[in-house]
Amino acid sequence: MKKISEENKKNIIYKFSDIIVLIVFSVLTLIGALRHEMWFDEAEAWVISRDNSFGSLGNVLKAEGHPFLWYLILKILTSAGFSADFVPVISWLFTVLTVMIILFKSPFRKIINYLVVFSSGFIYFNSVISRVYCLIPLFLVMIADVFPKRKKHPVYYGVLIAMLTNTHICICGIVAVLGINMLADLIKDWKTNSVKDRIFSVTGIITAGSGVVLLFFTLLGSIDSNAEVTKDSSALSDSLSGVFLALFDVPVQAALTSDSGIISVLVCILFITCILLIAFLIRRNRVSLIILLVFNVCYLIICGVIWYTNPNRAAIVYFVLFLASWIALSDKEAKPDNKKIHIDSDIILIRRFMKFISELDSDYNSALEKITGIIFAMTIPLGFIYLFNDYNGDFAFEKSAAKYISENYKSQDTVILTKYDSFPQLACYMPDYTFYSLCTGNEYTYHDHSISYDDMMNMDMYNEKETENYLEKWNKLIYVDVNRFDDYAVSLWFSSAPGEIVFSGTGSMDFISKSTNIMVCETTSEELLRYIGKY
Repeated sequence: MKKISEENKKNIIYKFSDIIVLIVFSVLTLIGALRHEMWFDEAEAWVISRDNSFGSLGNVLKAEGHPFLWYLILKILTSAGFSADFVPVISWLFTVLTVMIILFKSPFRKIINYLVVFSSGFIYFNSVISRVYCLIPLFLVMIADVFPKRKKHPVYYGVLIAMLTNTHICICGIVAVLGINMLADLIKDWKTNSVKDRIFSVTGIITAGSGVVLLFFTLLGSIDSNAEVTKDSSALSDSLSGVFLALFDVPVQAALTSDSGIISVLVCILFITCILLIAFLIRRNRVSLIILLVFNVCYLIICGVIWYTNPNRAAIVYFVLFLASWIALSDKEAKPDNKKIHIDSDIILIRRFMKFISELDSDYNSALEKITGIIFAMTIPLGFIYLFNDYNGDFAFEKSAAKYISENYKSQDTVILTKYDSFPQLACYMPDYTFYSLCTGNEYTYHDHSISYDDMMNMDMYNEKETENYLEKWNKLIYVDVNRFDDYAVSLWFSSAPGEIVFSGTGSMDFISKSTNIMVCETTSEELLRYIGKY
């Protein structure tokens, strides 16, 4: 019988531990996904995909400000007959696939891989919260894995870049760097490549470029179409402060339950220090360093000026750090040398600091892995807080409200009435029901981003006579409203309801700081019109 070598034994143990981690991760996150109740942004994408044809999606996405890929995936699933309950499973599947690639393909040591896998971005924000962001880590790790072999597989590499391009606008900096690098590879190797290799390389570049062209036409005019995007000059004059705040908001959103004063400052300092150290360590790996720098500049401009940082977007910053480190560790053509750094100084602190930096640089692989591990380890507690809270409580009450309404009121003679056109999280679970916005005076299933909430209140859309005539067509009038109040204010809000409250809920959308309350009222035309006039 052949004896198993020590090396093979070690490999078997490592593979076994990877499989155990994958199973534990998959089970923990699947329970969270199956228990999760969708909120506005998750449901909005599903309902838009469900209620629009493939052809009309393009016009809607201009106002949404999102590329098409996520909506295309959802449209295929809605057309295949899947219900809204399947949406969290979609993000779970993509995230599990991403984790598999990390566990079995990553050049990092096992402990670093495990810290990444159980970070907040993977354990909750992309595996349980079902938004387009779950696609970004998948394409990032696929690109990182193929990067050293990109010249052998240029078409596949181009397809991955095209896919990544059409996930989210915040990723555009990476796409630009990867695309320019493809062109540089083509020019550099043109003379030595065979005709076949040249054809494949050009095809890969055209494929990647087609993704950029598609993104351009999808989002052409988005800023003008979306009424909630910052456009006025007075707001843009504060862009530098917005960028600065976005930088500090990333670790707060990814690692902390709230802005916790001195703790937030310390976490931000540690995070920025780690970014700078990683940038220093990968400085001789041109592509990795440029990816890191360009992405962060683009991200800070986009989320500091046009949008804002949320936990999903903050997690993407961490994933890009992982991508840059992965490429630096695995791309043998661009390995940095181990030259010692010497700076003479009479100041002892500077000498000690430079010695520390020199030691990090001389043990490049180990230092890069340790710093990457520290960054992701900081986020682990927050991810598990969210995950276990989602096990035990309702992330949003709209699913429970939808279940109550569906069980007690028939769709053919019931209309769901709301102030704004802002209840896709109800509409996604109630595809057979009619929703009517009292502000816009129109039926809807998802929010129209071409009109801001302020505009809805300021525009003279409401016509009492038209609303009264519309309400007379229905046997049952159900008014639904959501608000965020403290205990005292919510009791006053419930007491002023336009009719009998048949369902209510008070909880926390993010389990930490945003108290969310919902009421469902069975009302009459007279009570509702009186309520509208009062408020």
